[in-house]
Amino acid sequence: LPAESPSVAGAGLEQLSLSILAPSSPAAVQVGERGSPEDTDTLGHIRAAPFLWQLHNKYLAVAIPEGIALIDQHVAHERIRYEEVLSHLDAESAGSQQLLIPLSIDLTPVEMDVYREAEALLQKVGFSIREFGPRSVIVDAIPVELGNWADGEILRQIIGDFQEDVVVEATHKPRDSLAASMACHSSIRAGERLSQEEMLTLTSRLLATKEPFVCPHGRPIMIKIALEEIDRLFGRT
Repeated sequence: LPAESPSVAGAGLEQLSLSILAPSSPAAVQVGERGSPEDTDTLGHIRAAPFLWQLHNKYLAVAIPEGIALIDQHVAHERIRYEEVLSHLDAESAGSQQLLIPLSIDLTPVEMDVYREAEALLQKVGFSIREFGPRSVIVDAIPVELGNWADGEILRQIIGDFQEDVVVEATHKPRDSLAASMACHSSIRAGERLSQEEMLTLTSRLLATKEPFVCPHGRPIMIKIALEEIDRLFGRT
């Protein structure tokens, strides 16, 4: 699924508003949190769904027998991209797109030290970078998934994430940190409208991942709201 803004063809009827719901919020359950057999059933119903709706260009809604399931489109794509980047790091280097004009980026001394530590991993995910002086680098190519890399700002953010996760807090392994950062910066964003085909493709790819319930940062990917809760909101008790 591309990272850039998707087509809006045929999406009009798929956009819903939650404003019709009563002010009180229904109780939601995180799918996968308890590891129950019902979670497997929920995934099966999502996989078999012939149609999905997009809520406020952020969430995908799927009707399931026990109610409704909601999927966060950004973190769902993050999980997909995270596992893809890890596979690149475990195998051969990922594909690159050559920049028409190589970009020179000035780094702080700390950023340069972090870059040198992450250099081999950056090359494996598709960057082609060479040092140019004591505090500058020249970028010749970037990963194909980074359609809009903000003229180098994304590289700074990846270096910053690596510094925080690996160097400062030591909460992640280098490869995991880089994969999570790359996944975040190359995923569909909240606010992007998706066509029906793109929604179905996204959910299909999500369900093919090793861990479809949480994103690389630990956020839930999908929740479900029981039909009983929806009935309660409408006074059907």
